[in-house]
Amino acid sequence: MNNEAYLVPNPATPCQPIRIDPEICISCYRCADQCRTDVMVRNSPKAGGIARCEESCPAGEAVRWTTYLIDRGQFEDALENIRAENPFPGVCGRVCFHPCEEKCARIPLDQGVGTNALERAAFDYGTPESGKQPGKRPSTEKKVAVVGAGPAGLTAAYYLAILGHKVTVFEAQPAAGGIPRINIPEYRLPASVVDSEVELVASLGVDIKVNSPIDAEAFARLTQDYDACFVATGAPLSQKLGVLGEDTPGVIGAIEFLRKSRLDNNAEVGKKVVVIGGGNVATDSARLAHRLGAEEVTMVSLESRDTMPSYESEIALAEEEGISISCSWGVNKINAKAGKLASLDLKSCISAFDRQGNFSPSYDESKTSSIAADTVIVAIGQATDLSFADEKMKAGSRIEVNSNTLETPVPGVFAGGDVGTTIRSIVQAIASGKRAAISMDIFLTGGDKNVLLAAGIGPTSIGSYMAGGDAIPGNHVPEEPESAFFGPGKRQEPAMLSGEKRTNSMNEVNEGLSREAAISEARRCFRCDQYSPPLVLYPDECWFCGTCVEECPAPGAIRMEHPLNQRVAWKRKKTGELFRRGMKNPPPPNLRPPVGEIHGHTTP
Repeated sequence: MNNEAYLVPNPATPCQPIRIDPEICISCYRCADQCRTDVMVRNSPKAGGIARCEESCPAGEAVRWTTYLIDRGQFEDALENIRAENPFPGVCGRVCFHPCEEKCARIPLDQGVGTNALERAAFDYGTPESGKQPGKRPSTEKKVAVVGAGPAGLTAAYYLAILGHKVTVFEAQPAAGGIPRINIPEYRLPASVVDSEVELVASLGVDIKVNSPIDAEAFARLTQDYDACFVATGAPLSQKLGVLGEDTPGVIGAIEFLRKSRLDNNAEVGKKVVVIGGGNVATDSARLAHRLGAEEVTMVSLESRDTMPSYESEIALAEEEGISISCSWGVNKINAKAGKLASLDLKSCISAFDRQGNFSPSYDESKTSSIAADTVIVAIGQATDLSFADEKMKAGSRIEVNSNTLETPVPGVFAGGDVGTTIRSIVQAIASGKRAAISMDIFLTGGDKNVLLAAGIGPTSIGSYMAGGDAIPGNHVPEEPESAFFGPGKRQEPAMLSGEKRTNSMNEVNEGLSREAAISEARRCFRCDQYSPPLVLYPDECWFCGTCVEECPAPGAIRMEHPLNQRVAWKRKKTGELFRRGMKNPPPPNLRPPVGEIHGHTTP
């Protein structure tokens, strides 16, 4: 927070001491709740007020409403609230890259709210069975085919079923769930979690056919037999290195390696494993290899340590588990000896990106190295398989789609997820599936195409769409405004499985928050932008103590005006009371308890 500030002279308006900038104010009401003389009061609910976290959530979840419900211990209602816009809270609560947290308005005050952990808590304590299904519309008698049972395909199927359509999903693999079920290791995402959420989709009447690959002939039949088709086949293949020796036995693609472990339970590694790549698939593969018995596991990444694409938390966990990471190296050649994999020749990578930020590695061929290996796992990216697609649909390695409607050049055929864009996250695939469901419903029912155009390419809302009018996420305002003092509060961190217990088993490493910790964490949420900025209703009562300026978590939102140009500073007592230095006979302080110490619970 600001430790000192200026009281700006404004003789023209001596009776308006406080100015609030509505473009900066987040309407957390921290200033009003801490005002000693109640100069400021709450304003009216804000029409269309979307908080920064919700703007950043690809799935368009009502994040503030979830924290509000968990704050009150209503985990079942919180789970129902999430599922209204995202059918996979159990998955996302474990593996989402949570862009919402990076935009949290609490960050200038202490730390952002752990919304990802709260989403998992809603799933864990709401229980999959207790969450209510959204009401279904009457049947339209329209038939929809979905090719691919990953996050995008199943999300589309889920909402299309709610919208009244009969949906059949075709999946080539023996299990539905896509990447979360087939390629993310058990220690990060238990199969039981994915299976329970797939069952929820099926419970709406969606027919999921596994072991049902679709070739060109079958796809042509689908486009004739169904009223609409959604293609969500993802990127199921590992990219090749393109170096000499890549076909040596012992070299395997990461996608195939993870699939063998997850589905077939027969993945094998040697004693010295090298994983090529620096993304999340690479860290997953490296940590899994260690659990499968490898004595030495090394990741070789083109990128420098600070530009590796893997989540920082996953890199840190890999290092904790003894994984070595060699950055800024590329593979020159893979060597075999007596027909068996022996080593890799490496070359120095000067930069993995060009000046425009595009992936374009450059090397120093004079600087080389070598590393012994009896297993090499290639995790440098994924590739699509378009062998089934109509030629008119193809655009390079992907299917051509309209970014707003996800329509392809073939009438009635839509595409999303990895196969239609370059997205590479589960939550973005979910967002794509939901947008496709809205677009396909408009196509099937003759609805207004401007609905999606008005929403732009940002988050969409099924709730808003079903309510009629638009597909733009709306504001959720509690019946009773939050009145707790949002003081600095310790962020609750999930418990983690300890050292040897991690690498000696496939048990889930992140154990999540306890119920009590989840409630305490939810209370740290400001519930930003639910209301318009505070009203300065009683300016004559202002003592110019400056508490509102000091306590504001949004720098620049509040400006004080005073007939004297003074430099002022504040001091906080051990009790938490804040006062302006040199101030005589101030009003009694506001001693409302800090967040996390209300409703009978104390922050651990």
